[in-house]
Amino acid sequence: MKWIGSFVLIIFFLVACSEESPTITKIDSSENNINQKPALIENELEENNDEEKELLLEFKLPNEIVTINLERVGILKNYLDGVENSQIEINNMNLLPLEIPNETLYLLEFSCQNNTCSYLLLDQGNDDGRSLLIADLAKYQQLIPSPDNDKLLFVFSRNSDLADYEKNRTIIIDMNEFISIHITNPNDKRFFEYQWPFEHITWKDNTTVTITIPEVLEPDSSLLNAWLQSERETKTHTIKLD
Repeated sequence: MKWIGSFVLIIFFLVACSEESPTITKIDSSENNINQKPALIENELEENNDEEKELLLEFKLPNEIVTINLERVGILKNYLDGVENSQIEINNMNLLPLEIPNETLYLLEFSCQNNTCSYLLLDQGNDDGRSLLIADLAKYQQLIPSPDNDKLLFVFSRNSDLADYEKNRTIIIDMNEFISIHITNPNDKRFFEYQWPFEHITWKDNTTVTITIPEVLEPDSSLLNAWLQSERETKTHTIKLD
């Protein structure tokens, strides 16, 4: 019966060698890994006697090492394929761990220019990992989970022309479906675009969000600049999710 065990071992080895890496891999590390640049790694695969390679991005964070399989994150791979110097772009990337109970989430900051970036939400806790582009040409400000942790509310900002403030946008992710929640009310859609500066935003309950903004008629520069010099009265809007 010894040959059966050897045969099974050989099959297991071949499968392990040919299997692609998951979308996101996390390994605990005892090192602090402070100020280390991301690394691009070529991982050799063997499939049908042909040698293939997969490209991996490795981020060494405090107490953990996170690897992203570019073959499974098409938007990121296409971006790196299209830039003149991919190594410079990789060096400028930043991976932010998101502290959410019972989740292993990261926010990847990439394609940065003029203090704005693109943002990719990465979920390592899913069986094979998953990713979602949630912002472009923006600056990450805040993350607020819903009371039941089933939804994530992100706030991003962009600088306003000729003004001393930033305009904000929120995007809400349904973590069960891993999609952004669609808003149909026209009066609410303005808060999901870069139109208003937010003074405060929070969850009222699992399906309701409140946003506090300046008390002005329209979010144009002259009115908002005048508001900055005033007593800064505000108004609060309630958004009921669909």
